[in-house]
Amino acid sequence: RKKGGVRRIEKAFEFVKQNYDRKVTLEETAATVCMSPNYFSAYFKKTAGCSFQEYLTKIRMEKAKELLRYSDDGILGIAQECGVPNPANFYRLYKKYFGIAPGEERNQKAIS
Repeated sequence: RKKGGVRRIEKAFEFVKQNYDRKVTLEETAATVCMSPNYFSAYFKKTAGCSFQEYLTKIRMEKAKELLRYSDDGILGIAQECGVPNPANFYRLYKKYFGIAPGEERNQKAIS
């Protein structure tokens, strides 16, 4: 029983990793693992140790950091590429997640 649950949550992780660049909903992700949204939400939090939205944001911010460091794309383009089309929201999330602004991340790239 436990193994099936782990596989289901891994399938959800994989779905998020493949689709982070667009609007991904809890409902849609729950459907990919054949769970109701409410059950999936609780199950995800219990299994992953964070909420679905926190996980989605983590994946997006880690990808944004990678792009800021290793690509020459503009910050707004990177925000959109990572599924956060609102620039103010992107800056706020990035700073909350890493403690520095996206522009500072880019400047660190230039130094290293």
